[in-house]
Amino acid sequence: MSLRKLESLIVSTVFLLFGCSLLTRPPTPLPTAPPTPVPTESPTATASPEPAPTEQPTPAPSTACDPNEVVVELHNEVPFVEFVLRHNYAEGIRSLVLWYVDPDLDPLASAEALEANLDLAFEHALNLSAQLNRSDLCVGELFDGINPIVVDADYNGWLSGLIDPAMLPDSPMLSPAEIGALRANMQVNYSRTVPTDSLVRPPAPEGSCSWQDTVPRIHQHFSPERTNVGFYFVIDEGGVNIWSQWDGPPVAGITMASMLNVLIELDCLYPVPTRLIVIVVEDAGVVSLIGMVEGEVVTSGDFAAAIEQFQVLYAP
Repeated sequence: MSLRKLESLIVSTVFLLFGCSLLTRPPTPLPTAPPTPVPTESPTATASPEPAPTEQPTPAPSTACDPNEVVVELHNEVPFVEFVLRHNYAEGIRSLVLWYVDPDLDPLASAEALEANLDLAFEHALNLSAQLNRSDLCVGELFDGINPIVVDADYNGWLSGLIDPAMLPDSPMLSPAEIGALRANMQVNYSRTVPTDSLVRPPAPEGSCSWQDTVPRIHQHFSPERTNVGFYFVIDEGGVNIWSQWDGPPVAGITMASMLNVLIELDCLYPVPTRLIVIVVEDAGVVSLIGMVEGEVVTSGDFAAAIEQFQVLYAP
């Protein structure tokens, strides 16, 4: 079965990443978490090994544009405080993946406000995609699709889709007609259908920490020079999900060491995650492995069980 068909099997439960959302099980995407103090001391883990050079052929663009350099430069174009920008390549499709928290979305949207909130998510996602495309000619040269993944301030998922850069106009601000046309031609992998006003959670327990506190601790295990590394938090109808991507060889020992370094930092996260999705890419962003752990093992601290229950979902 092709990767594209695998995507369609899980779109109802997973906040897909398009070019790298090739899961065959029901992982999901999008999140919530108010700032809370970091717990006193988290367990120490060995730093993840630096990715070793691989000899696997890498898909090169037709110009001198370098995807890692372009992604770093594009950070200056994203107007949101919380965002993750990275790229990946699978089955001939190179995607620019952008996850961000849109503070203008209502985290407590009622059924009556659902459509208006979703319209706003589409409008901002398409305008931002067009802005990224305008800011650097390499975007259209390098990427077959821009994949905005939109969550509200409580990390509830609202939208994930893929838009071809060639379809994006040069307008500084898209008109309603342009937004409507782009929305009609966008490949929508996920859009919220359930109101969020019923998702009010109890206050965070004492000693818990937020996603904003957790992300820097996870990044401490990965060299800052590794630019195609990213982690984001997504809560949707299927659960509380952490998506992770890092670069390195798809070697079992290295992958497990990196995964355990992530799991160590989830011990106090609230809302409690139910699934960790792992995506490993080669130096040029080629997806070489997608795996997952889910259930109590994600936060239990039982790392032997986590390794045992790790599910390989995709390995070319």
